[in-house]
Amino acid sequence: MKLFRTVAEVIFILIHPIFKPEWVQLFLRRFIALPYSMVKFLDYQGVVPFVVNGKELFMRSYNTPIEITVFWRGIFNGREGMELSVWSDLSKSATTAIDIGANNGIYALVSSAYPNIKIHAFEPVPNVFDMLLENRFLNPTSNIMPHQMVVSNQNGTQTLYVPKVGWVDVASLDKEFASRYTEGRELVQIQCRAITLDTFLTQEAVTVGERVICKIDVEGAEPLILAGAKEAIEKYNVAFLIEALDTSAFDEIKKFFPSDYQIYGVDSKYKKLFKTQVSSDRANNYLFIKQLPTELVGHVGE
Repeated sequence: MKLFRTVAEVIFILIHPIFKPEWVQLFLRRFIALPYSMVKFLDYQGVVPFVVNGKELFMRSYNTPIEITVFWRGIFNGREGMELSVWSDLSKSATTAIDIGANNGIYALVSSAYPNIKIHAFEPVPNVFDMLLENRFLNPTSNIMPHQMVVSNQNGTQTLYVPKVGWVDVASLDKEFASRYTEGRELVQIQCRAITLDTFLTQEAVTVGERVICKIDVEGAEPLILAGAKEAIEKYNVAFLIEALDTSAFDEIKKFFPSDYQIYGVDSKYKKLFKTQVSSDRANNYLFIKQLPTELVGHVGE
């Protein structure tokens, strides 16, 4: 089977130019879900339509894995499909959603399918922020408020480390993390406005008892955000969906949460949530929450 797949991919790469026109790709996706290993060569630059909660949404493709896999497989079957499904279910009963490290805004867009939620999307990298704005423009009825700033452990300004050339797959407040994952590419420094999550919740007049959800994907700087989120955790009981790529990252993040928070790993392969107190090879993202909402109970497995 593996040999057949390899041969099929080689043949596809040889003939892929005939499939590159946008109208051809839009036609093909109706009938087949091609793997990313193939379709990344098609460089689709059009609009990606997808549906959440019966609402059609749109995002611009820049041929990144999340856009292309959503284009070919659908919002909950593409890259981070299970994480997006969990986020969608959390959004159903939330009043405020905070997307930290929003990138192109895919999580914010999923939340926007629910009419009674305010959404704040934080993305500090200038050209990536432009992508977020573009996707906000493509969905004029959405309730997304974009913020070109970082959320961190202090208010004021902070330095963000970003690859000088190539796709911004890693941009971090943690210089060591950024250097480790940029594969030798030179880093440039960007001075960004910074705010703590606690300050932001106060500014937005969020009240205790509201259902607030927060996604954090900031390339190793997650502890900095949680250091500025003491009230968000202890007073507001915010539910967090957080990326933790290894055991040390998970252990550092876990320290910020009291014992009454439950921890669930997000298993993308088997599309399950599993309760845990330790890092697992099955998950890159973890849900930290006081009480699991009814919508997510059915997702829990072993």
